[in-house]
Amino acid sequence: MTPTDAAPPLSREDSRNPSERPFGVIDIGSNSIRLVVFAGSTRSPAYMFNEKVLCGLGRGLQETGVLNPEGKESALVNLRRFASIARAMGVENPTVAATAAVRDASDGREFAARMEAETGLVPRIVSGPEEGRLSALGVLMGAPDAEGVAADLGGASLELIAIGGGGVGEGWTGPLGPLRLEALKLKPAALDDWIDERLRTAPQLPQISGKTIYCVGGAWRALARIDMTRRAYPLHVLHEYDMSPEQALDTALWAARQAPAALKPMVDSSSTRLATVPFAARVLSRLIVLGQPARLRVSATGLREGLLFETLSEEERRRDPLLEAAAAIERETARFPGFGDELGDWLAPLYPALSPRLLRAASRLSDTAWRAHPDYRAEACFELMTRPDVNGASHQERAFLTLTLLHRHKGGNGRLAMLRGLLSPEAAAEAETLGKGMRLGAVLAASTPGVLPLCPVDLHPDGERLRLRLHPSCAGLRGEAVEKRLSTLASAFRRKAFLEIFES
Repeated sequence: MTPTDAAPPLSREDSRNPSERPFGVIDIGSNSIRLVVFAGSTRSPAYMFNEKVLCGLGRGLQETGVLNPEGKESALVNLRRFASIARAMGVENPTVAATAAVRDASDGREFAARMEAETGLVPRIVSGPEEGRLSALGVLMGAPDAEGVAADLGGASLELIAIGGGGVGEGWTGPLGPLRLEALKLKPAALDDWIDERLRTAPQLPQISGKTIYCVGGAWRALARIDMTRRAYPLHVLHEYDMSPEQALDTALWAARQAPAALKPMVDSSSTRLATVPFAARVLSRLIVLGQPARLRVSATGLREGLLFETLSEEERRRDPLLEAAAAIERETARFPGFGDELGDWLAPLYPALSPRLLRAASRLSDTAWRAHPDYRAEACFELMTRPDVNGASHQERAFLTLTLLHRHKGGNGRLAMLRGLLSPEAAAEAETLGKGMRLGAVLAASTPGVLPLCPVDLHPDGERLRLRLHPSCAGLRGEAVEKRLSTLASAFRRKAFLEIFES
């Protein structure tokens, strides 16, 4: 009896609709295998489970043409574990994608058949262009306005695919993964020439000029972490981390010269992963030199998210991932879900120049830290905006939202100084004012729906006063806390506070 036989699927009724059920993906790469379980098939799903194992299936493939024997056994042990976990979490048929190593090895299909027989998992052997397409869809999952070329570096291959206008183009794949480059045993200059020769065959290479490269893959994420450390960058969020070509090239050339042990203090990765970084750095440096991009941006979403994205309806794909995430977090954690949208509508007249989506997202997140002790609400807000399931926001937008929430809870002085460094003085000032507006709305209504629509706030046409007008039915809500926060907000607008009860 196999371990799979010993752990039958749970027999339980599940009344949730398909989009609310956990969605599992197993990604079988040349270097690692990973199980990700998403909380549902939605535009901005939460990550319920995420486990990676470095098996090295593709190690030695360049010389032998077959999968690494030890890697195969390690992969099967861990795939049995992943199958059991998926069943326990209610994922009956996880999507299994096998990429470069399995598709290129002469024994790849034999391994896939053995996997199905021993674990019950049915792998989808993904072609190179298809791998690129799925990775590009994953980039769109996390950044719907992406324009440029998605570059997904796995252990054995590099995929390039044009991306823009909410869609993806044709893909190209080349044998430029670190495991293959390592096996060549070439000196640096010769290795650069070998990489250049293959990159020049990619139709997408000219499309990089003046645009953005979206970097996908664990080795390039490790490189980005190294760049963050070298720059003492304040926000440790890899997704949407931007680098100029000059900055990325400098870090790549530096990392390419380092031994893995020298990189260990800069990035929390295994020795196996760190061994691939100098080769990944070499590929990135040549891609920058030949492609001449305007900038590079890290995408923490890739093939796994792309597999989820392709199951979504067109309507679901068009939704804003930031607003969807904020709505989901509000439903799960706010005292009175729905208050956030009322707060956003109530504050809109005070912030006509602010991005409506940022105002809406901030308002939905305004009451999600209430369970934390007041002394720790600032940390709770900071942690919230560094979560991997909050996508669709640049680092500047994350900093703005976090700064707004910190001012909403009047805390986090150490974090305030750090985040201000990511924003213009004008944006930081607007975040502070918005946070104070959210404080007023929250105390006036006690974060309950139904009050704010009856009590409008605006900048009085006289140009001197910020006016709060209470409906007669809400007159009893007037009190010291309301007047104090109204006065604080008025001062932020350089106006005088004015509160009145208007006629019904």
